[in-house]
Amino acid sequence: MNPLGINGIIPPVLTLYNPDDSVDEPSMRRLIRFLVDNGAAALFAMGSSAEFPLLSDVERRQITELIMDEAAGAVPVLMGTIAEGPGRVLELAKDAAAIGATAIVVTAPYYFGWNVTEMERYLRRIADEAPLPVVLYDIPGRTQNPIAIDTILALSEHPNVVGLKDTTTDGGRFVNMLLQLEGRDDFALYQGSEPLGLPSFILGADGAVFSLANIAPKTSVALYDTCVAGDIEEGRKLQALYNRLFALFTILDPGTGSIGGGLGGLKVALELLGISGPKVRFPSNDTPDGAREKVAAVLRTVPETAEMLG
Repeated sequence: MNPLGINGIIPPVLTLYNPDDSVDEPSMRRLIRFLVDNGAAALFAMGSSAEFPLLSDVERRQITELIMDEAAGAVPVLMGTIAEGPGRVLELAKDAAAIGATAIVVTAPYYFGWNVTEMERYLRRIADEAPLPVVLYDIPGRTQNPIAIDTILALSEHPNVVGLKDTTTDGGRFVNMLLQLEGRDDFALYQGSEPLGLPSFILGADGAVFSLANIAPKTSVALYDTCVAGDIEEGRKLQALYNRLFALFTILDPGTGSIGGGLGGLKVALELLGISGPKVRFPSNDTPDGAREKVAAVLRTVPETAEMLG
């Protein structure tokens, strides 16, 4: 068991909107119940999947409070306190503590480039001053500032740094960290890239933060549980199914990397599954013609989502 006591799948909760860009609270509550009822080990509020850069700090707190209210203590809630500098990160961390989050999740600073020494100083200051345990979040594709392995290993010795979500998509790097941290029960490693679930779980990852868990939580949990149980053959089958759903990230806007296309596929899926509407916040485009048919075709390839489609 790791210091957070969280082993398994941690869905990064999508923020759901009405057509006017206001938060769709009833749909948010439906999604939270869906995730908790289908085996989520915890919930991650205000990650990339939540579209946090498009939310005010007040909205971030309100949405996290909504998630915690609906979860009603059934699972822990982690809150992303992601910002471009330490002052705002620590202010958001105070909000997280005030509303009862279990831990905060912190990326490298973005916009400006920083060297390795500056990165460690930045993250160490946050760990020193944050009122909650800190989970590091390495996503250089968004921050443009990778967190070096040596920095992670050094910070893993800090008493208030309790884990890492790795969304570098570098499987070899993740395995390297698993091996270097083997035997440590004071630092958790969570995989953040869906195609790397199988090898990560087999080699001892504490769990994963997968956006696709918003769509297929049972399949996500089964993949983790099967690998932990040592059934590699069944794990291979589940990973193959999971990889089919990965097409949802690109099916609406292939080749552009737009967040509206990436999250739009997940939100159209939630619409087809009867949970919410497909809105991604402005300035993302409206759902394109033919999108629902394309997404439905993907959902029909996986038993869990095919059953929900009916």
